[in-house]
Amino acid sequence: MTRARVASIAVFTSLAVAAASYLDVLRKLLGCTVDDAYITFRYAHNFARGWGLTFNQAPPRAEGYSSLLWTLLTAVPEALRLDTVGFAKGLGLVFTGGMLAAVAWAVQRLGAERVPSDRRVAAAFACALVLAFPCAPAHAISGMETALAAFLVALVAALFVASVDGVALPVAGLALGLTRPEANLFVFCVLAAHLCTLPRERRARFVRLVFFGYVLPAALYFLARMSYYGHPFPLPYYVKATSTGLPGLREVVSFTGAAAVGAAVPTAFLLASRRRRPILLFAALVPLPLYFLKVDPIMGYGHRYLFPLLPAIAIVAGAGVAAAFSRGVLARAACVAALFAAVGVGFVRTRAVLPDYIAYEHGLEEAHGRLARAIRGIAWKESPTLAIGDAGLVPYETDLPTIDTFGLNEPAIVAPPRQDRVAYVLGRRPTLLVLISREPGRFLAVLPHEEGLWRAAVAAGYEGPATYRFAEDYWLWVLWNPASPDRDRVKVALAPGG
Repeated sequence: MTRARVASIAVFTSLAVAAASYLDVLRKLLGCTVDDAYITFRYAHNFARGWGLTFNQAPPRAEGYSSLLWTLLTAVPEALRLDTVGFAKGLGLVFTGGMLAAVAWAVQRLGAERVPSDRRVAAAFACALVLAFPCAPAHAISGMETALAAFLVALVAALFVASVDGVALPVAGLALGLTRPEANLFVFCVLAAHLCTLPRERRARFVRLVFFGYVLPAALYFLARMSYYGHPFPLPYYVKATSTGLPGLREVVSFTGAAAVGAAVPTAFLLASRRRRPILLFAALVPLPLYFLKVDPIMGYGHRYLFPLLPAIAIVAGAGVAAAFSRGVLARAACVAALFAAVGVGFVRTRAVLPDYIAYEHGLEEAHGRLARAIRGIAWKESPTLAIGDAGLVPYETDLPTIDTFGLNEPAIVAPPRQDRVAYVLGRRPTLLVLISREPGRFLAVLPHEEGLWRAAVAAGYEGPATYRFAEDYWLWVLWNPASPDRDRVKVALAPGG
């Protein structure tokens, strides 16, 4: 058996191990849906019912969803009265499969002059990197748009490295930009790189395709949403990307380190080669992590914001493997060792945090799920208002008019000109106020701004609390307005065993 054959067997064995581990973790996490996903589902619900893309039926309109395309997709099961959570998870699995297919196709299209078996090995290497990445299975079934974004990044990267002509690349870039707004940085870099690599006689045509397939529809959408919401950016931008310093530094360094375990060695071989398009793709990956240095990684579990770049990183690494396998036994051995390290590290890190994901699933059901069911059981005399910072599952399941005290869905709290959070929330006299405490017996705020809400609510005579355990140091405290005609009904419904 030749040494090249041994290296190929090692790569495919690593792919099999990574896939088996991925599927095992996926099975254990199938029931895990993150609270933020229900924010999107609430927007989808309101849109499907004809109330528009807004968090509440009544003004003001709010743009708290992070993905237009994902919101529209999840509006389909809402319109058909299907299981939206199951539908979202199914789509996540489909898009994950599409991502892997795009990665494999791109690597195998990197150069017809390569030995076919080497291209297949390179494609297997790239897919193994994606499957072995720590916590990758969580993004397939979280209910969020992450799998869709990763698929579209893979598609844009694949169309670029394969030098596919036509409008497909700009349209795929448009879809990616409508899935994650900040991904337009990556799209712009890829389109510019593609333009630079085209012969002069084909550039004018491509510019026209980009204008009509990407720039014009993106500009029209921006103007439409600006007119509809009255703010230039979605509300999550004001929450996550307007802080001082570099709040995302640790997240970016952590993601880069995790990806580099398997990708650094083959990428080094790529940079030493003359493979122009994969090298340009590598360069196009740089601006987005730089942007995320300024983004506070709230709900950034499993590198959620940067994870969609992983398939493009894998394509770059696959191109490096194809280059390395033509350089001799030492280069092949170095790539195989890097893949072994990636699979091993991914296995260990995923198993280390798996209990946290499972505990999150149970905590969300025991706290937010139980609270939602209790609220749904109340026969209201008046139209109630809910104020809550975890504004996902509970608002979605209860369909109550909701004040998002965190601000992701509340323009008055985060969009300029901002109002005082405590005065705004208590000024609307919510029927129910849900806070988060570190303990069940005394209020110790988890979120700094909730200390002020707690003090103001006590001063205003709010009663309670009813407590719901999410984790040992994370308790939902539910207070209610004593002036509400539903006061007694609320007390009964929220009482233990009520």
